Amino acid sequence: MTAAKFISDLVAKGRYCFSAEEAAGTLGTSAIATRAALRRLRQNGEVAMPYKGFYIIVPSSGAFTHRLVAAAGLFARHGGRAEENRRIGKTYH
Repeated sequence: MTAAKFISDLVAKGRYCFSAEEAAGTLGTSAIATRAALRRLRQNGEVAMPYKGFYIIVPSSGAFTHRLVAAAGLFARHGGRAEENRRIGKTYH
């Protein structure tokens, strides 16, 4: 499976965020190869990384994209990591 197919499958399931570890596990690639693939997707504007190891898929529809990118910026500025904390089982305050 390619990284582009991975994010396409997530969007089809209604998910717009994922971790680098999840991507590596699903893709069956090393951490280095996964980072390289995700870096290419970031350079193409297909994903954003508000903080290290956590990615947000950037959809191609106009208004929604603007809101999502704005939310990603707000998310990063306030250090919000609720989704990641829930994924790894940490309590979030």
